[in-house]
Amino acid sequence: MSWLNILRASAAAALLWSSPALAEKTLKLGVVSLPVDRANPYGSIVVPGLIPNILLYDALFAFDDAGNVQPSLAVSGEMIAPTTWRFVLRDGVSFSNGEPFDATAAAQAIVYLVTSASAMEVISQSVRDVTAARAVDRLTLEVETREPNVLLPRRLVGVRIPAPRLWAELGRDRYGERPA
Repeated sequence: MSWLNILRASAAAALLWSSPALAEKTLKLGVVSLPVDRANPYGSIVVPGLIPNILLYDALFAFDDAGNVQPSLAVSGEMIAPTTWRFVLRDGVSFSNGEPFDATAAAQAIVYLVTSASAMEVISQSVRDVTAARAVDRLTLEVETREPNVLLPRRLVGVRIPAPRLWAELGRDRYGERPA
């Protein structure tokens, strides 16, 4: 079992055995040092700052124990043109605040990361060659890159997706204090 799976199992067990936290709907994490960006989904790619993000957010893809890219919020992805990827997203997923996860939410996260507003986000470097992201329909996302990029699904592993309405309402700094 990988350290990531052990961490997830420990967090799940802690939630199940701590009824006051469950009743309050509050997730409490113990880490060696407080991540600088708190729970900003784009703020860190190293431990310990990455641990809360792994527990709080999902990405379109994830690494399995062998380091292979596996579907997570996306169920499939294919390069449909030299610079265009199409991803089919998982149905029936919602954020903890009730907002639906859909192609619009995924597109907004990616678009944010390629704008100048995200210049301070560490993870924006993973998608620096993306030129556009758009919802084709509720569960279909298209992402365009400057040049052919066969590694795009691997790079999207680090793009964790926040609840779009709450992100827009609270902004980068305050969202990390009250993530969904």
